[in-house]
Amino acid sequence: MQVVDASSDRLRSGQMRWFNLTPNAIGGIVGSEKLSMASNSQVTLKAPADGNTDYDVRLAYRIAGEEKYRPICETKWRHDPRSRFIVFVIGDRAQSSPRVMSFPDYRADFKEKP
Repeated sequence: MQVVDASSDRLRSGQMRWFNLTPNAIGGIVGSEKLSMASNSQVTLKAPADGNTDYDVRLAYRIAGEEKYRPICETKWRHDPRSRFIVFVIGDRAQSSPRVMSFPDYRADFKEKP
């Protein structure tokens, strides 16, 4: 279990909080943002797009001791500027490449601090 503090003073609407729970480096493009994460690390990205729109996502991973990056996915995700996103990159024993799971956090009555 991973407890995540997604309060407004830590994560603003549209931003993404990434957790790399694998022993691999993760990198790529998430909309307008570049993602670079060491193994077992976390990072916050700015909003990957403006407005309610689709954006490109291209992710790859690198196994420790290797120079070559291997693809995870090349796809499009939908951006909701009202939501904050929690993203986990996890390992799976059944397959060699990591899995990516994203969870939006939208609260209709939520008011951010200025």
